[in-house]
Amino acid sequence: MKRWLGVVAFAFLLAACAVHQEPVESRIVTMEVEPAAVLRQTLELLVEQGYVIELADTQLGRVDAELAAGAGYRLRWEIEKVERGSRVSVQGWRGRRPLAPYHLDPLLVELNSRLGLGP
Repeated sequence: MKRWLGVVAFAFLLAACAVHQEPVESRIVTMEVEPAAVLRQTLELLVEQGYVIELADTQLGRVDAELAAGAGYRLRWEIEKVERGSRVSVQGWRGRRPLAPYHLDPLLVELNSRLGLGP
């Protein structure tokens, strides 16, 4: 019986380790542009950068994309209407590991430029 309890406890420990994930930080910016325009430009930017769009939902304001080159990069964009434009939140992963938010800055800078908001 003790042996059985040890096996069960070990199985629970392994399961707990398997589902543990590092927290994913978002890079969040506000843009004085309507969400539909932000979503459209986001899709164009991602396709040009070589991402495959897995989900693009205008009702949810969400885009999920994965880099086609096989590097394992995945992105999730969430775009919501706020009082003065759009709130854009981006998260990224390489494989199962979350990307630090600063890795997403080049995409946001390019998006700003496309929307006429950059320098």
